[in-house]
Amino acid sequence: MATIETPTQVDLSPYIEHRLFGERPHLRGRRLPVWVVAYTVRDNPGITIADLTDNFTITDSEALALLLYYANHQRRD
Repeated sequence: MATIETPTQVDLSPYIEHRLFGERPHLRGRRLPVWVVAYTVRDNPGITIADLTDNFTITDSEALALLLYYANHQRRD
């Protein structure tokens, strides 16, 4: 029988920092807030990771880290 592993917490600190913008999360070393990328994806359903990397001049890893951070920290009202 196969075992099911529970997901582990991913450390996004190499990608995300909070020291600018009134402690709002953004891409480390850049002035690109997490919400800008997340809302771009939300408002453009067909957008791809390649589109994000081209539009924001970021790497695939950075784009995925921003989206993962947003998914894990958005308000759940």
